[in-house]
Amino acid sequence: MRSVERREHFRIPYPLTERARLVLGTAICEVLDCSERGLALRLPEGVEFRPGDDVEGRLRLRHGADVRVEGVVLRRWGPVVSVRLFGCGVPFGAILREQLHLRNHVLPFE
Repeated sequence: MRSVERREHFRIPYPLTERARLVLGTAICEVLDCSERGLALRLPEGVEFRPGDDVEGRLRLRHGADVRVEGVVLRRWGPVVSVRLFGCGVPFGAILREQLHLRNHVLPFE
C-alpha cells in the first residue's frame, strides 16, 4: 500500500553538515527541515519555546538567501520545535534554489 503525503508543502530535510540557520536575536537555531510555511528547529541550550509562542527571526539559507520569517510554535519534543510560518513564509523560489544548492553540494548518502 502506498503512503500518502499529508503535508501541504514540500519540505527540504537538511543533512547534518548543511543545515540552514534561524537567527533569533543573539540565539541561532539549526533548521532540521524547511518548507514555504513551516520549519523544524533544533533549539540551542538555554533557548525555550512552548507551543503557542511567537517566533520571529532571519532564516539564513545555504544558497545565500536571508529571509525574514514570523510564525508560531506548534509542537515541541525535547530540543526540537515545529513552527508554522505566517505571511508569505519562505518564498517558493528560495525553496527551489535551496533544494538545487543542496543537490549540487551534498554528497549522496550523507
